[in-house]
Amino acid sequence: MILNEPAAFTSLLKVSSHDYHTFSHSVDVLLYTAGLAQKVGLKPDQAREFAVGAVLHDVGKSQIPTTIINKQGRLSDEEFEQMKAHPDLGRTILGQHDTRTISQAVAYHHERFDGTGYPYGLKGDEIPLVAQMVTIADVFAALTTKRSYKAAMSSFEALGIMKNQMSGHFNPELFKSFVQLMGSQP
Repeated sequence: MILNEPAAFTSLLKVSSHDYHTFSHSVDVLLYTAGLAQKVGLKPDQAREFAVGAVLHDVGKSQIPTTIINKQGRLSDEEFEQMKAHPDLGRTILGQHDTRTISQAVAYHHERFDGTGYPYGLKGDEIPLVAQMVTIADVFAALTTKRSYKAAMSSFEALGIMKNQMSGHFNPELFKSFVQLMGSQP
């Protein structure tokens, strides 16, 4: 589907050339989102569109300086505000060339089920299903990936943190399905 969508392909290349870690993270998020979509029984066409939204979810980071993306320590308030702009930057990059579903994945993947996310503070089912799924995959991928400033967690550790410290961030039924999906892997 990405190869059939010139704007999506070009956007993914922007991410790859700007920051390879963000690109590889986006591929991880695609895989986890696709698995979750299959687990919850989405139709194949809808699952494919969710997967494209997942791989493009961080396309807006191509407009954020890599010094901020890869900073070793905690971001300053100003840097964090710049980083929080990437969902809207991503939607702008995709412009008229994306579908509503892809746009929702890009724009709302930092929203939290309890309403404490950004950029709009959406809550519960105000958050489109694609963004709810990408959020789970995004957090899991971030926790289980080694970065220059942190070690990778095991899947078990990451799921424990997501359950015990972030439970309000996720749709409980989707998170339960994700745990089941990850528990069925070798």
